[in-house]
Amino acid sequence: LESMELQYLRYPGRSSSSGDGKNMGFYQRHFDHTGDDDKPYRRKVSLLLYLNKDGWSADDGGILRAYVRPKRKSGDACNNVHDIVPEGGKLVLFDSTSVEHEVLPTCKERWAVVGWFLIDKETKSETAGVRGGGEKRSRHSGKEQTTSSKKKKNKRRKQRQANG
Repeated sequence: LESMELQYLRYPGRSSSSGDGKNMGFYQRHFDHTGDDDKPYRRKVSLLLYLNKDGWSADDGGILRAYVRPKRKSGDACNNVHDIVPEGGKLVLFDSTSVEHEVLPTCKERWAVVGWFLIDKETKSETAGVRGGGEKRSRHSGKEQTTSSKKKKNKRRKQRQANG
């Protein structure tokens, strides 16, 4: 893992001006890495550290629902749903590319540090067979290289020539 991206998040609870729950904080079902951006890195491991006050219960909402799809020997995937109550001090880590998740509506203000451990998209062993890890590849002298990998090597070579 090469670097990290962090955010400090607040999910609003039920608004005092609206008792109908319309302003409850939530986050729709998603993967943290979709692979369709043009950044030179991708998210590998997702991190959540809950900063809520003691005494948080499932009735307070804001539950992290993770949809884990372990492979069966037959090759069929099955969904295992895991609900995680956002108790203060709890740390949650999961694979950014394979764990789909959502945050259910929260009834009171919810705080968390969320982040992602990042890896270079060029790391072939890490991207092979990973959802969203596709890259354009070319053959040269019998060796496979990613297109962006060649550009990066050329840039480094030019920098060395300029500096030395």
